Amino acid sequence: MNRCLHRHFENYPDVLEEFFSINNYINIDVEPIEDLTVRHGIPISWLKNKTVFTCNVKEAEKLYKDFKLVTFELLWLYDSKRYKSEDIDIDKDFVSINGSTSIRRQQLVEHLKSKNGYISYWGGGYNEKLPSESNAKSHYTVKHNTPVEFYKGRYVFEIETGGENGIQWPCITEKTFRPLLLGKPFLHFGYKGYYDKLKQYGFKFEDYTNYSSFNEYLENIDKMLIKEPDWKLVEYNKNLAEKIRKKNLLDFDTWLTNTNNCKTNLTEEMKKLMRTNKNE
Repeated sequence: MNRCLHRHFENYPDVLEEFFSINNYINIDVEPIEDLTVRHGIPISWLKNKTVFTCNVKEAEKLYKDFKLVTFELLWLYDSKRYKSEDIDIDKDFVSINGSTSIRRQQLVEHLKSKNGYISYWGGGYNEKLPSESNAKSHYTVKHNTPVEFYKGRYVFEIETGGENGIQWPCITEKTFRPLLLGKPFLHFGYKGYYDKLKQYGFKFEDYTNYSSFNEYLENIDKMLIKEPDWKLVEYNKNLAEKIRKKNLLDFDTWLTNTNNCKTNLTEEMKKLMRTNKNE
């Protein structure tokens, strides 16, 4: 299953439109539907009668009832290769890994810059890199790997899911499942009901997850930094995440086996662009 192939053609409008015209199945499994409609400005008319495979939460199927969405909201739990435990000492208070530009991410980075932690932020002109990223050319190096600094930070602070103008998209991504599976305590700023959604799966969190504004979220970060995490709670979430991962992997494999519309059609021009365009 080739994911996010539309990105190879985003600078070639005619090819991009043709890509959507010849494919009835669009795989953006690691991204929410808004990656197409908002971030890349794909006209909604191009998606009519298409099946779009995403990692939105299930509630998005109601929000986008005019589309054919196939949602696997826990998709980031499936790939065990991305989550390997390592025996590395913690030497910073936190790690925060941010990719695409958003106002909230800029505010988060500004808040954290004076504190004792590791920060990666490739958006907004900040160019804040982790030591292990010194030779990296793209934030995808961070997104699709687990840099050593991730293990060396005590807490994880990030903005969960993409968004525009402070409006969060209903999606649970690697930003959440990476710390869950690696046993890292975290506090993320997500869409309304984000932590309630995680609690539905049985995950447990301290009171810091109850906030009503972004400023209150930042204040809770400061409160967390002055105390030791509840490691028993962290271990509980880690074990539960692994249990859910194994079950969902079976469900995902079953869906793939019973699905016949996953084929992606490509013209020779598209194949050529894919060989030369290294973007995700």
